[in-house]
Amino acid sequence: MTNSRRGYSVDRMKYDDKGWPVSCRIIVSNGRDGNGKQKREFLTWHANIEDERTKKQREKSYTAAAVKFEDDVKSGKYSSEGNIMLKDYLNEWLESYVKRELSSGSYAACKTWIDRILVPELGHIRLKNLRKSDLRELYYKMEDGALTNNNRKYSQNTIRRVHQILSSALSTAVDNEIISSNVCLGLKMHKKDKMADVKHFEDDQAIAFLKSLDDPYHIIWRGRKCKDGSPSKEHVEEVRIQLQLKVMFYLACFCGLRRGELLTLTWSDVDFNKRTIDITKSTEIDKSRGASKGTKNDSSNRVVKMPPICVDLLQELKRERAEYKDMMQDRWKGSPDNDLIFIREDGAAMGIQTPT
Repeated sequence: MTNSRRGYSVDRMKYDDKGWPVSCRIIVSNGRDGNGKQKREFLTWHANIEDERTKKQREKSYTAAAVKFEDDVKSGKYSSEGNIMLKDYLNEWLESYVKRELSSGSYAACKTWIDRILVPELGHIRLKNLRKSDLRELYYKMEDGALTNNNRKYSQNTIRRVHQILSSALSTAVDNEIISSNVCLGLKMHKKDKMADVKHFEDDQAIAFLKSLDDPYHIIWRGRKCKDGSPSKEHVEEVRIQLQLKVMFYLACFCGLRRGELLTLTWSDVDFNKRTIDITKSTEIDKSRGASKGTKNDSSNRVVKMPPICVDLLQELKRERAEYKDMMQDRWKGSPDNDLIFIREDGAAMGIQTPT
């Protein structure tokens, strides 16, 4: 079916039981190649079944899509690169954009959700053919535990995270003129999970946790079983939590510091006279040796007031640390220019998983 007043044609029209259009292919001529052969561009239109609830609305929808598609082709805004499979584009986006522009932690997070969710479920779709109904179906599957590779039910916050990653990737494709629009924009999402679903300490739990930091605990050492199969003797050692870990948990509870922010704190960040801590940096979540970077966002840069108990504990730790450094002498590996508060036994930066 060719529109005489425009330069596009429509074929492969599919209808539902009511005779309403469901999908079709839009064809636009795009000049001739070097051999004089006519070049044609193709776009598949799909009805937005949830929003387009009448036959007239759907006819108007594919007509508008055809007109826009023709205008994009004629103006040079349309790129045939939109034929690329979504899985190939997302992998290219990861390596050419995310790895260069974002932190390694952000790269790891994007790659996880792309490999785990987006590629298995949507990777077979061509970039230019991706539509809102594909996204809705994916998010319903995530919510219901009906994905191809697993039956896990994902929270609304996780679904939003996946949506944001896909939207960011498609926005880059629009900027690079690979596609003309981002189908993620304007998609109605479910409300975020209620704060009641977030795991956190109640007041009595926080008090019990902080009190437990002063209690000794026992480590039981066992040797191999005896030759006759009887158990070997046990050696029980009573130990107490390191002072620096106690300080860390107090700062987390009373000052609201994130794990990455705690691990990059230096003594120069602490003002004992004003009882404040200057938060200006964090650490990569996927690094084992605490690679320093900026905070999560600009609003995360802040000065935090400490209660007296935190000041006292920090002063005690500073005195202990000075004695410990003198004892270690040339075995001390801490940097004099980056005197971290929370460290390994040799003075190097504490690993990101140690607090966990």
